[in-house]
Amino acid sequence: MKKIIAIIFTFFLIVLSTYETRADNNRNPLYIFLFIGDGMGINQYLAAQRNTLTKNIDSFPVSGEVTTHSFKNVVTDSAAAATAIATGEKTRNETLGLDSRGNRISNISELALENEIAVGIISTMSLNHATPAGFYAHINSRNAYYEIGLQLIASNIDYFGGGGFYHHNGKDKKSESLYKLAEKFGYAVFMNGEIPDTNNLSGKRNKVISVNPTLRSDACMPYVEKRTKNGRTLADFVKEAIQILSDISSGFLIVVEGGNIDYACHDNEFKRMLHEMEDFDNAVSEALNFYCTHPENTLIIVTGDHETGGLHFVPKDPYSVKWSTKYHTGANVPIFAIGVKNEEFYGASGIIDNTNIAKILFNIIQNGIE
Repeated sequence: MKKIIAIIFTFFLIVLSTYETRADNNRNPLYIFLFIGDGMGINQYLAAQRNTLTKNIDSFPVSGEVTTHSFKNVVTDSAAAATAIATGEKTRNETLGLDSRGNRISNISELALENEIAVGIISTMSLNHATPAGFYAHINSRNAYYEIGLQLIASNIDYFGGGGFYHHNGKDKKSESLYKLAEKFGYAVFMNGEIPDTNNLSGKRNKVISVNPTLRSDACMPYVEKRTKNGRTLADFVKEAIQILSDISSGFLIVVEGGNIDYACHDNEFKRMLHEMEDFDNAVSEALNFYCTHPENTLIIVTGDHETGGLHFVPKDPYSVKWSTKYHTGANVPIFAIGVKNEEFYGASGIIDNTNIAKILFNIIQNGIE
């Protein structure tokens, strides 16, 4: 971690005490970016940093750690972690958008739309995979891909980008294609190399699904080293989302998942993980570029949902690493932020729980940044 560590928990407390609820329809536009490196623990970040692959994340003035346990589980899965980050409540592993008793709970995407803030969700995974689904779905099984896809289509979220639909015809391949259903529900679907014309979309409340030209069999984007010549980067989709969303409402919320980090760690592929970390950091650069022109009303948060692989450094040889598992662990993950004005956040240490991320964002979406 960086030497300068910020107390995000203090941020949470001050946000709640300072930003009292108010109805202000004339407030400035609000721009929020939430980047989630799936499987990105502290050591994944440090390893990439040592290889100078995290220059954009390194520039963030605020950093700390996040605890990731799910309801009654020390080790979370991506569904429970995404639900905690999106809703502020712990739930059981495999569960999306429901509390531990199975009750539906609201997420930050829904709150943003209620406040006329545009929403974009981007992932290198399939769009109905666990992490992106945590920001729109309410279902007790992350593996119900077709049903999750139906909830995506009904979500009214403005922009989806990156992967495609896994099991788009249903697990039995007999259901109507989710792509065709999305078009029936008003989404403009771009795939097979088609790219949205942002000039035609500018100023209009069009709903867009923008799919990478090539996908793996699980409808996820290919790994960086297997990217085709016409393949797009995670940064490309962030840039596209900014162009489409920044014009159509009073601000936006963009959630971005670097999901191939997790897959590389599950396979204990260190070099592949580094490539995916670099791709993730490059995507963050697009948000930073936007922040530079809108510093007063932009917040960027970068974090992980859980650690994968038990990556650790070999004593006496700081350039060597080992893996202890091919599964998730209960280790803390890093968090970084820019857009926090209060100077007291700097120079202190802090650890927050992943549920506090949602609580911070709920309050900012309702009340704005000051």
